[in-house]
Parts: sequence; C-alpha cells; structure tokens
Amino acid sequence: MNIAIRYTQTILKGNKYLLLSVPIVALIGFFVVFLLSNQSTIENIQALSTETVHKNYPLLFTFSEKGAFVQSIALVILLPFLHLAFLQDLYPRPLDFNLPIGPKNRFISYILLSIVVYVYNLLIICLFNYLLQFYLQFRFMDDIKEAYDVLGYLYSEIPDNTLLFNGQINSLVFMVGLTFSHCYLSF
Repeated sequence: MNIAIRYTQTILKGNKYLLLSVPIVALIGFFVVFLLSNQSTIENIQALSTETVHKNYPLLFTFSEKGAFVQSIALVILLPFLHLAFLQDLYPRPLDFNLPIGPKNRFISYILLSIVVYVYNLLIICLFNYLLQFYLQFRFMDDIKEAYDVLGYLYSEIPDNTLLFNGQINSLVFMVGLTFSHCYLSF
C-alpha cells in the first residue's frame, strides 16, 4: 500500500496541471450546463439587471421560485469520468522509475488517484453552487423581499429549494456522491 501511495504522489507531483485542470473543467462544465438548462433563468437575470429605476415585482416573485440547479449532481458524476478517460496518458511506464511497482499496487494507485479527482471535483462543484447562491442573494434578495411585500405575500417565505438557496442542493450532491463512491469502491 505504501508503494501505491508513493506512486500516486509521484503522479500528482509530475502532473501538477491535473490539479489545475479539475477546477477548470468543473467551471466550464458548470457554466455550460447552467446556460443550457436554465435559459429562462438567465433571461430573467438579464431582465432584472437592466431594470434599475422601475422594479418588475411579478418577475422578481417568479424568479424567487426558480428551482435549484439540480443538474450539478450529474456534473459530480460525469466530470471525473472525463478526467479519468484521459488519465492513462498521465501514468508513466514503471520502467521510467526506480520505484518497483507491481500490478496490484498500480491498480491501488489508479483507485487512489480516481478518488482524489472525484473528491476534488465534488468539492469544486459544491463551491460553485455556493458561489451561485451568494451572487444571486447579493444581487437580488433585497428586491425580492420588497416584491413579496408589495405583492401582498407578507407572511410567505422564499422557498428553500430555489435557486436563491442553491447551496442547499449540496446536501443532495454529497449524498449522491457518497452513494456513487460507495458503489464504486464496493465494485
């Protein structure tokens, strides 16, 4: 096991761009999937951003009920596969090292590196969910609260499962991620 860990460390040290490519691919994937799956939300954000003098209260109310970005769950599972598809080029041949490594330790090293990529991607996607929530709350929350008051929803709360509270989807992301990793490790 110690040899497999050292081999994994050698791969990570020799391929520092791997630790940089995971967040870049996650960022691109997050925004591409968000743009493709939430076109009406983006149109609402653009419309709400341009109206500064007269606030469109019905649009603000509608925007406050947009569902959370649940497609980020798929990104947690699919993006590591994208990285792992190209990982075979990262592993040098054992003859390139003075480190004696057998097939068993090499396989364990593949698993360890897969886990590192998977967990790193999971954390990056969760961070992006929180950043999206922070941006939307910072930009629109005061106006949405005002819209609730003006439209007569004085005793109503903004639902928790909306895009404004997108960070709460991370509990589901972690649950799916742990289930997937448990199935992966038991396989």
